[in-house]
Amino acid sequence: RVLNACTHNDRVGFAVSDPYLVSGAPVHATPPSPTEEQLDHAVRRLWREHAVGAISFSLPVRLGANDGAQVVQERDQLAETILRSNPAYGPPLAAALEDDVPLDALKQMVREEPEVWEHVAEHVLAGELGGDRADLHAAAVLTHHLYTHSEGWRNTFG
Repeated sequence: RVLNACTHNDRVGFAVSDPYLVSGAPVHATPPSPTEEQLDHAVRRLWREHAVGAISFSLPVRLGANDGAQVVQERDQLAETILRSNPAYGPPLAAALEDDVPLDALKQMVREEPEVWEHVAEHVLAGELGGDRADLHAAAVLTHHLYTHSEGWRNTFG
């Protein structure tokens, strides 16, 4: 399983992939401005509870104009903070996801194959990613990454 961490609206959200690496499910969101200790506790707990084997760090779903360098910097700072507290999770177990996922494109993918997006579909289609649900962003981008890099749901069954 992969644990994905994502920053959005001053929070950090976490999602975990299913064992087959098809989709991600939201599992935890921090309070605003989490401390390094809170992040460390969350990562250790989630790693243990979900039998995680790797960690990734993603950009949030792009809701409007691209924030570009700022969101990349936030993602990289998050990775640095978490890996500083947990060096054993570093490469090759850690990766930065470069997926730039616009909300409109994500909505289209959800409409085409809703079964892949079961954990986030209703929130994506309702446009409910703008609030403080950083965990939904983590799950949506992790699912997008797994989906696009495994050639989609159909590839799972041949």
